[in-house]
Amino acid sequence: MTIWFAAGGSGGHLYPALSVAEALRRRVPDVRCAFLTSGKAIDGQIVGADWVRYPVDVRPVGGSPAAWHACALSLLRERSRMGVFVRQSPPDVLFAAGGIHTIPVVVQCQRAGVPTVLFNPDAAAGRANRMLARWVRRVFVQWPVSIATFPAACRVEVTGCPVRPAFGRLQRGDAHRALGLDPSRRTLLVTGASQGASSLNRLVVSLTDFLVARRSTWQVLHVAGAADEALVRTAFERAGIPGRVIAYTEKMAEATTAADLVLTRAGASTLAELAAAGRASILLPYPYGRDRHQYRNAAVFVGAGAARMVVDRVDPALTRPELVRCLEHLMADDDVRSRMGHAAHALARPDAAATIAESLLNMAAARPRAPAPDCMEETCIATR
Repeated sequence: MTIWFAAGGSGGHLYPALSVAEALRRRVPDVRCAFLTSGKAIDGQIVGADWVRYPVDVRPVGGSPAAWHACALSLLRERSRMGVFVRQSPPDVLFAAGGIHTIPVVVQCQRAGVPTVLFNPDAAAGRANRMLARWVRRVFVQWPVSIATFPAACRVEVTGCPVRPAFGRLQRGDAHRALGLDPSRRTLLVTGASQGASSLNRLVVSLTDFLVARRSTWQVLHVAGAADEALVRTAFERAGIPGRVIAYTEKMAEATTAADLVLTRAGASTLAELAAAGRASILLPYPYGRDRHQYRNAAVFVGAGAARMVVDRVDPALTRPELVRCLEHLMADDDVRSRMGHAAHALARPDAAATIAESLLNMAAARPRAPAPDCMEETCIATR
């Protein structure tokens, strides 16, 4: 049995797909899973060596005519390549997590009669997912509010967003030890997701005086991304802020478990992890998105009493006053953070990965299939 995952470009797309693949492997140990990702280096880092990976090189949509032209040409090229690939070694099911690079994969799998499902973890469907939804058998979403953002003819099922099993299962003391943190202090986790967030990093650097005043009881774990790691670390060391600054970690379950409060973007996968761990958060949605999808994600948590939202105005001087007021309140009140954490946990769907994995297995079992050649794994390893 072979199942493809078209996902990538960020951890938000890949981590849920990896969680489903791990659930499949627990159910059917000899299942063959392959990841068709973007060409970004972060995708290879997240997928790792345990899974077969095949890059799909589609250029991003840009604002200039030249960028649009390059995107269109890459889509045509990859559609042709995927056509050959699917004919040589068709999967039994395709799980697509959205994004422009998944389009040629979905198109060719649909032409070959491969059952295809789409996963949309955001509160609102993006442009690519609204288009892809018309071509797939089923759409899985994280929250009920997402259903209305798809065409009425689509079959949409609320499953929640798959997260890695470690979220919600770790002990706080074990998490502190794994990350080298002081268990006697409360922990503020700052993260801009897998690739960091420049405006968030600069904002936190502007808060060093505020954080220094609380260093007797609080420490900071800041996942800054490779580009800003040195900047943030230097600022923290000069100010004497306890904690750690790192570029990236595969131990986000430990980081979230160790946290008493999380300062982060409002990516859908990040919110699912906060819900699984039951952590209070301050959300600063990504400010550049044209569809403002992270604002709609944040609204789900704010409406449930699980988070506070602060608008990232990009300029730290403009964002700082509102954020400081929010931090002052939440860092001083353990009871408020506890209530917010319980509200977040009420949004969790711990069975999401298993639910989706079972649906994929049922589709695969119902599809007549001939023995497929082994060229897929050989090709993917050669291009990994």
